[in-house]
Amino acid sequence: TWKDFHYTAGGWSWLLVRGVGYLGIGVMAAFVFNDFLFNQELRRSIGNVLVVSMMLIAVPVELTAYFSIPVGGETVDFYLGGGAGVYFGERRYSYAGVRAVTVDRNIQSGIHVLTGVEYALGGALALRSELKFRNIQLETTQQFPVPSTVYEGMTVPLPQEPFTSRVQVDGMNVSLGVVLRIP
Repeated sequence: TWKDFHYTAGGWSWLLVRGVGYLGIGVMAAFVFNDFLFNQELRRSIGNVLVVSMMLIAVPVELTAYFSIPVGGETVDFYLGGGAGVYFGERRYSYAGVRAVTVDRNIQSGIHVLTGVEYALGGALALRSELKFRNIQLETTQQFPVPSTVYEGMTVPLPQEPFTSRVQVDGMNVSLGVVLRIP
């Protein structure tokens, strides 16, 4: 059975957009992490609890074409976009205090679509909110470096065969940020 569960997500991104008229092109790089920490209760005579930890680290690099929808005037800019990207990343997994070693990982490519709104604050500053959808799965293969460990006085066997995991990157992503326009 699963006991306590903790989840943290975060990251940052950098976006450069250049446009002419209603069309624009952008390059985005980001650092994204999801951290899962939960306890698994072992069915043993004393009911020991093992800590299981998983962390996904991903670095998407995307090229996006933007189309500005001509409504909202000078203050509000609605836009649509889509493009392609490459995605680097890994899954970090530990069980009973032993971290599995990554023995293989892949680089994925994929497409994304987005919509957003930008609100001019004045001068070179604006606020931007964006909804992006991408469906990327990273695949990593890991293996425990030792056959067993002692955790809280109990010997815990660890699988020695490499195991492959598919990890979902983002799916739907909502972001809010500050824009600095550079002439």
